[in-house]
Amino acid sequence: MNSKEFFNKELKNLIAYVLLVARDNTVYGSVRLAKVVDILSMKNDLRYKIIWASLGPYTFKQNKALRYMENNELIKTIRPNKEANYYTIHLTETGKKFIRGEIKAPIVGLPKKQEIRSLLRKDLDSLIDDTIELFVSIKCHVTP
Repeated sequence: MNSKEFFNKELKNLIAYVLLVARDNTVYGSVRLAKVVDILSMKNDLRYKIIWASLGPYTFKQNKALRYMENNELIKTIRPNKEANYYTIHLTETGKKFIRGEIKAPIVGLPKKQEIRSLLRKDLDSLIDDTIELFVSIKCHVTP
């Protein structure tokens, strides 16, 4: 199986994989997670519907996938404190078992851990700008 087939199978595969390779299996900020998922979706020509939201392109069913994952204890979403304007999303032990079970067979072309971590280290404004630029280049068929 190749990575496109694997990620197109279910959006939760892509989200869980990003969390699996993130430091401490945690992403700080749901918008940050969304932008990384959006970039990977567009770069890998995945079949997910991308809509325009207040912070640029957004994978249409991402919130539904996150709710499913949280309801099935694959992830845990935490607001660090009342003053924080972001949530942390953490892959649980159940989530780790799930995604490791999904990738037990070799999957060709999975994004490298360093590529995902590099995206996660970017400041949020840069991630948003990168997502918008990639979205526009794809929709307008312009090579960046």
